Parts: sequence; structure tokens; C-alpha cells
Amino acid sequence: MKTLIVTAALVVLTTLSFSQNAKESSATSEKENLNVEFISKSANTLTMKVDKDSTVNLAVKVRDAEGNMLSQNWIKKTDSKTLTFDISNLPAGEYTFEVIKRNKILYSKQVSKSDGIIAMSE
Repeated sequence: MKTLIVTAALVVLTTLSFSQNAKESSATSEKENLNVEFISKSANTLTMKVDKDSTVNLAVKVRDAEGNMLSQNWIKKTDSKTLTFDISNLPAGEYTFEVIKRNKILYSKQVSKSDGIIAMSE
């Protein structure tokens, strides 16, 4: 019985690890003509694709669980942009990726990093 439980637990953990390797999440804001795709292809990199139709610059900010800003990138007025984040140096924890227009958060994604696994909120 113990062997069956241990085997089942290993199958679940392995399945979760593989499913995290190509996780994708996207969101669309019709009001702002904004489409954001968030892709995790490995435990060390996250890719954010931002397509927009806007006449203003957008900021992309990464914050830790305490709200401290770890990085900031800018997307120029009518650009669409793909940003790749190397998170290998970040310790295990909770992180927030935000797309901001004039101090208004248009998109926010919670990401957890733990033991080489990345989990994204839906």
C-alpha cells in the first residue's frame, strides 16, 4: 500500500513538473486594445508578449511579494514587444508582473517560483 501511494505521488509530481515547462497564459483588455501572453518554457525564463494599439508608452514592472520593484521595462507608443525575463537569480517566492499605463494597472500576473517549478495564477 505504501508503494502504491509513493508511486502515485511521484506520478503527480512528475506530471506537474512537465506541465509547467510549457505553461501559457493570456489576457485581453478590450477597452485598452491590449493582448498579453505569458509563457513559461523553463524554470528559469518567462516570456511576456504584449500587443497593443495605444498612443502612450506602457511600463512593464516586476515586483516581489513585499511590493519592491525588481525591474522595469518600457514599451513605446505603438510597439508590440516580447520581453524575456531570466528569473534564475531570483529566490523562491511570489512575484507580480504588471503592465501599467499612466499609473493604472492594465494587466497583472502572479508567479510563484519554488524548487525549480514556476506556477502562474489564472
